[in-house]
Amino acid sequence: MADPFDAANIPAEEEVVEPQPPANLIDIKLLQEYIKAVCPVLLDAKLDAFQKVLCAPETQRVIEKFVADSKIPVLFIQKRIDTTEADNGREIFFFFF
Repeated sequence: MADPFDAANIPAEEEVVEPQPPANLIDIKLLQEYIKAVCPVLLDAKLDAFQKVLCAPETQRVIEKFVADSKIPVLFIQKRIDTTEADNGREIFFFFF
C-alpha cells in the first residue's frame, strides 16, 4: 500500500495550478449604468444628487466588492430623509450596502 504522504505523490511545483479568482459575473460599468437609470426613479431622487453618491469612492468600493464577491448576494441601496425642525429643511442621504 502506497503512503499518501510519500514525496513521490506530491506534484512538482510546475505542476501545481494556482487557483484563479473568479471572473466578475457582470461588468461594473454596466451595473452602474443600470443603477443610475433605475434607482432615481424607484427612490424618487434627483439624478444629480444620486449620481454624486454613485460616483463617490466608498460607493465604488461597495459596488466592486458586490460584483467580485459571490458571498455577497445583495446590493442594498437605501434612501433616508432627515428633517431638522431647527432649519425647517431636509437632507437626503443614499447608502449602498
